[in-house]
Amino acid sequence: MSQTVWPSSQPSGGSSRVDRRETVRQRYRQAASCFILPSYERFWAWAQDISVAGIGIIGNRRLEPGTLVVIQLKNAALPLLTLSARVAHCTAYPNNNWWVGCEFHHRLPQETLDALVGGNRSEPPL
Repeated sequence: MSQTVWPSSQPSGGSSRVDRRETVRQRYRQAASCFILPSYERFWAWAQDISVAGIGIIGNRRLEPGTLVVIQLKNAALPLLTLSARVAHCTAYPNNNWWVGCEFHHRLPQETLDALVGGNRSEPPL
């Protein structure tokens, strides 16, 4: 069974955008299946960090800020997790890749974040 988090009318921080420095980002190295909305064009990326408010991914797709994406993550602790997000920034990265920062439409529950990062909790926050 998968868990799906879909867009809402407000970003994860409520009525105003959440500053990424207001949340603790955790290292999270995992393959991510991503879809660009509304076409559902699929691409693969590597998740690099995650917080209750958003995720950083590296992939070979340049995405404009404001683009809506669906990101699917899976690990041994959780079923398939489907997250809806909006691209906050996209920065050139080595080897023709792009570092894409995404803001979740709904904050990720702390328990879900803890299950995702699992054994990496001993690493310091970024």
